[in-house]
Order: sequence, then C-alpha cells, then structure tokens
Amino acid sequence: MRRRDFISTSAAAAALRAQTAPRRHVESVVTISRQPEYYHGWPTLAARRNGELLLAYSGGRDAHVCPFGRVELMRSRDSGRTWSWPEVLLDSPIDDRDTGVMETASGSLLVTTFTSLAYEAVLKEAAGWSAEKLERWRAANRRTTPEQRRALQLLASSPYGATDALLLARGFTRRTLAGLVRAELATARHEIVKVGNRGGDHQVDIADGNSIHALFKKIGRFDALVSAAGKVHFGDFAAMTEREMQIGLLNKLMGQVNLVLIGQDHVNNQGSFTLTSGLLSHDPIRYGASASLVNGAVDAFVRAAAIELPRGVRINAVSPGLLTESLGAYGDYFRGHETVPASRVANAYVKSVEGRLTGRVLDVL
Repeated sequence: MRRRDFISTSAAAAALRAQTAPRRHVESVVTISRQPEYYHGWPTLAARRNGELLLAYSGGRDAHVCPFGRVELMRSRDSGRTWSWPEVLLDSPIDDRDTGVMETASGSLLVTTFTSLAYEAVLKEAAGWSAEKLERWRAANRRTTPEQRRALQLLASSPYGATDALLLARGFTRRTLAGLVRAELATARHEIVKVGNRGGDHQVDIADGNSIHALFKKIGRFDALVSAAGKVHFGDFAAMTEREMQIGLLNKLMGQVNLVLIGQDHVNNQGSFTLTSGLLSHDPIRYGASASLVNGAVDAFVRAAAIELPRGVRINAVSPGLLTESLGAYGDYFRGHETVPASRVANAYVKSVEGRLTGRVLDVL
C-alpha cells in the first residue's frame, strides 16, 4: 500500500525549497515603465531557461497603500533592452499587492500575490483630499460589500505570507501554495489527497465536527495529515467582541483540534498530524490578541496530545514567523521582526511528516 498524506488547505503555508540565486552584474539603471503616472510596487524579476525575462509587480496604484493594486507582468526577449506592454494577470476588487514570479523545473510559470484591506483605514481617515480622489477611492470600495471584502481577503491572503495565492493567466497555473508542499511530498512517492474549504479533491468545514466526520468517512485510512487551515480575527483589543474572539477559537483552534480528535480513529499506526500555529503565541503584536490566544493553545494542545496518542501516532505544530514575502503588507504590524523565507516554512512541514519528532513546536524564525 502506498503511503497517503492528507493536506488541509483553507490557508496553506509552505513553498518549494529556494534555489541559489545567480550572480548578476548591473550594467545600467533605466526606467522601463510606460505608465509613470502609476505607483509600481514590489517587483520580482525572473529569468527563464529560454532567455526570456519576466517582471511581475503590483501596478495601477495610487500609492503604497490604495484600493487599486493589480498584478501585472512585463516580458523582455532581448536581455532587458526592450520590454512588452504590461499584461494584467489579476485585478481583484481589493488591493492586489506584492508579486513574485518563477519558472519551475517542469517549465511551469508561477506568479504569487496576496490581497490587503489596509487601504480601508486610510480612506476612513482621509483629510485634505480632492473631491475627485475621494470619490475614486470610495467608488473602488463600493465594488464589494464589507462582507465580500473580508471573504476575498481570507480566500487570497493569510497572516503567513504573500505566497498563499498562485494564479494562472496566459500560460500560468492557478494553484494554492499547498500545491508546492504537495510537490515536495510527492517526490517521496506519497499519494496526496487535497482537501480545502471549497477546492481540492474533497471539501471540509473544520469548524463543523459533522463535516470532519464525513470527510474521514470518504477518505478512509491515511498516514499523515497536514493542516494549515483556520480563521482568526485581527482587531483592536479594546473594541473586540466575544463573537470576534470566538472566530479563532471555533475555527483555527477547535477546527484543528477536531481534526486530531476525530482523525485519530482513521490515521494508520505510526502516522502523524501536523498543525499550524504562529509566532504570535510567544511574540504578540498589537491587534493580534486573538491570534496569540489561539496559537498558544494550539502549541499547548500538541505538546499534551503527544503523550497520549496511541499506536505510535505523532503530532507536531509548525509555528512560522513573518514571511519575507509578506513584509510589504504586514511589516507595519511586525516592526522590528526578522523575516523568514517561505521555503524554510515548507521544510518544517516536510520535516514533521518525514521525521520522527513528536510533541514539538517547530518554530521557523
């Protein structure tokens, strides 16, 4: 029987191992944009094996924080001497920010981004703006309801990094970041079962025990479960309500706990569970009280459950710091924090599945 691994991917956090960056010699510095009226943010340059250069970035912007950001791509086929007009790969109803691009070993082109609602605070406190600018921002904000904006942000973003959303556009493949974790595990000849809130081979609502029971009934026995799922409310502690605090308790905390409580009857002997917490359990930030509570509880649960799980079953948690790829969006909340590349977080998940550790919180700082 081939080993089977189960990955829950409502908000996945991992990536392929980074390749050593080649050396580059700077010959000149020139402006290549044909749209100087816009703010261009957080570009990534990639060289394809066929010699083509790809430049991905957040374009169409008013400023560092605004509601107009979109993912754009420019190409050069003559070593950067000339560039194509920008291709718009993604223009969601909210701000599409830091963008990355790479070519995989198989030749697929992956573009990463994430969304942000940081502009809402700027709009709320707008003062001294022209009537035209104020109306443009308000009109952009009216494209969606507050509920739709929160849903979009949860779908395309995570506190762990920009690489949660991978898009397909003109030859690109739309995938969640968990696909990269699956690629890592697939090299070890694991059979992967993809599970998400909406996508994947199967769907589950981890806040609903009945949904988890139904999931395991469909999947059957498995060797390893990796959960990088769960919602948490971020907000001012003084204004936080019981209902907002319960979002994280019922979803990220009890959702992952129930994956273990229910899943222990379905995991094979010597199998494993890997959950996700985060550095806020021991290094809190403003607006992160709920996340600190939930992350700390996940870590404590892992340590306690490890001494009682039967049949040699292991359990660990991966606790990532602020990813380098998310610095542009979350840096203002994590002032003074050192960042970590997403590839190191991926290695922690693989280490938990492939190794023999149990009861450990794998900090990636």
